[in-house]
Amino acid sequence: PHKLEASSNQSTTAQQQEHQSNRVEELIMTRQQTMFGSVCISAIALFQASSVTAFAPTTSFTQQRSPQQMTPPSAASSTHLNAKPKRLEDNVDGPLYVNDKCINCAACSHFAPTVFSRSPKDNAHVVHHQPSSELEIEQARASLSACPVAAIRVETNADRSHRGLPEQSEEEKELTPKLAINPKFNGLEHPFPRPVAPDAASDVHFIGHHNDASFGATPYVFGISSQTADREKDWIMVDTPRYSKSAIATVEKVTGSVGPKYLFLTHVDDTADHQKWKDHYPDLKRIFHAGDLGRHNWIGDKRLEDVEILLPATDVPAHEATNMPTFRLDGTPIPPTASIAEEEAVILHTPGHSPGSITLWKRPTETSEGVIFSGDTYAFSTRGGGRMSAFPRYGNNLRTQGETIGKLVAMNDDNKAWSVVAPGHGHKRDYTTMPAGSMQSDYDDALEELKAYYRYD
Repeated sequence: PHKLEASSNQSTTAQQQEHQSNRVEELIMTRQQTMFGSVCISAIALFQASSVTAFAPTTSFTQQRSPQQMTPPSAASSTHLNAKPKRLEDNVDGPLYVNDKCINCAACSHFAPTVFSRSPKDNAHVVHHQPSSELEIEQARASLSACPVAAIRVETNADRSHRGLPEQSEEEKELTPKLAINPKFNGLEHPFPRPVAPDAASDVHFIGHHNDASFGATPYVFGISSQTADREKDWIMVDTPRYSKSAIATVEKVTGSVGPKYLFLTHVDDTADHQKWKDHYPDLKRIFHAGDLGRHNWIGDKRLEDVEILLPATDVPAHEATNMPTFRLDGTPIPPTASIAEEEAVILHTPGHSPGSITLWKRPTETSEGVIFSGDTYAFSTRGGGRMSAFPRYGNNLRTQGETIGKLVAMNDDNKAWSVVAPGHGHKRDYTTMPAGSMQSDYDDALEELKAYYRYD
């Protein structure tokens, strides 16, 4: 639930959950109303229609919602939903900007850190530097494409004229078409997939197409050696991109038409569209932990009870190499003293953020560093100047989460188990690019933040 960092902190977990459920529905309706308005405008002005087609990411507006989530928005929010999106004042002048539909998920600054940053009030992200180099343009296109609510826009001369502003400069006229996502406007390839860590883990890919119903969580895909003759690799998708034709095409650029074999769901918050992906790839095996069912299934999605691989909520002995309950991809627990040398990826039960939070550990190889896909257990947050964080405002059990992160870090005491953190929210952390000792100091900072929080007991 830390995705709503711009929201007011609620006094109880129940209040947080109610607020989130309402916000999910509001975000869906916001996008529907916003895009409906865009269609109406397009019918009047063809040029503006071209702008929307060029710069707006492909979206899928309908989400399957449970009855518990179908909460009508308040009168105040209805008024807001009917309002035309406005350019945030804290954007620097220039064609690229963020509007007031931003949910402050930080996906944009993840992909283009020199272009986007938190606003001074820390209630949104804004453009603090117009992209100038080819690298910045390419990164900005990734941010524009990944934005879960299409809040990143590109202003054209027609837009400026409508606002009573002078024409773009020649430099801005040159930049504007380069930012288009649609290749027919600039001949550039779609910005996804893209490697998570080109030097450390080039075989792990960002998918983009972040899902607003998961508050912009980051999805990934990577492959391991196949256990069957019908597949060259067993592809694993971590958490769910927004289901759309564009997202399918992006995934299949990596996997081929066979698609992923597994869908690893790190925790209940980031499971949106899991059923749509299963329907598209009938052989897909979804992996989920039963600890996030029942009263902890705050989104009310009963279909999670029917996933193909449901890890048990009962106690499983910790493995000696991880000090945590450890599972093979087929869901079978690995006995405490059993070797994991042949396992290219294993599942770790990492409770704290939620009771059923799980982490996927991609073990290191001769050509790739180890990676942990940590969900919302551990990530780099740009808030307050930047630090590794467990997002304590929204954790279920902060003490347990602190212990969990300590166990993840301790996996590197004897051997180099992992070097890259690939989280659901927040930014990745690549320790191959950082000074020795950074991993321990990061953990110390995160634990200090947890202990300072009022719910740490």
